Amino acid sequence: MRAFSDRFIALVCALGVLAALMTAARAGPYEDGLHRFTADSLDETIEGINAVATSGNALAAAVIGALQEGRLLFSADSKRVFIREASDQLIDAATGEPVAGSAPSDLAPVRLNNRLRRIVEAALGGLTLMAPDPGKRLDAAQAVLKSKDANALPALEQALAKESDTRVKQALTEARAAVVLYLDNAPDADKIDAIAVIRQRGDQDALALLGGLPASASPAVKKAAADAIASIENSLAFWTALQNTWYGLSLGSVLLLAAIGLDSRSARSCCLPRSASPSPSA
Repeated sequence: MRAFSDRFIALVCALGVLAALMTAARAGPYEDGLHRFTADSLDETIEGINAVATSGNALAAAVIGALQEGRLLFSADSKRVFIREASDQLIDAATGEPVAGSAPSDLAPVRLNNRLRRIVEAALGGLTLMAPDPGKRLDAAQAVLKSKDANALPALEQALAKESDTRVKQALTEARAAVVLYLDNAPDADKIDAIAVIRQRGDQDALALLGGLPASASPAVKKAAADAIASIENSLAFWTALQNTWYGLSLGSVLLLAAIGLDSRSARSCCLPRSASPSPSA
């Protein structure tokens, strides 16, 4: 009897280990990312953001959006992550299902600092790079351009390969150039090509990107950036002068026409016969 009991206990333990191994095997990047949010560590949160954003899970955008808005909560005891909706309903981030019953007593928001907020913004941009709406894809590309976040590069490459809208594709190309320009390990040749793309953009955002290069940039990259800055500034100055000239000509034309109109009215009033005065009574 005791031998049977020992074998039964061993079987139960083996099944428990097998179940744990099967659970671990099923856990993918999305589940791993959620687990990292429960560590209450900024470094782990960064890893969690990257894992969730690149997982391809349908809930990824909702999780990152909730994190940005302070609505992503975690329980350290149960190692679970929740999304708090506007109605205060808790959603299990792992399944997307509403939470039934009472919430864990140790719920706390996943913490962010300024650096993580920039990473979250870039992650959201990356998640919407493949959105059906071209306007949303364009906004996402602009967000990545401003953040220059290296984590968005794989999503940018994927979006560029599939993009058919000319305007959006150009924005994606510029966003990719901004990311490559600030990559520490990118070859100088790639960075110089990126500068050429940003130079063609020719606006204040381009100047900000080119003027913010780190001191560690190579002399060749710095020179290419300086040349691009000078070219953009000259172009902007030319268009500003042209606009001012056009404005001056337009204003002068309006004043001239007004003066001509006044002179015409004055001339007509001079030429009009005066009304005859009534003759005095006899």
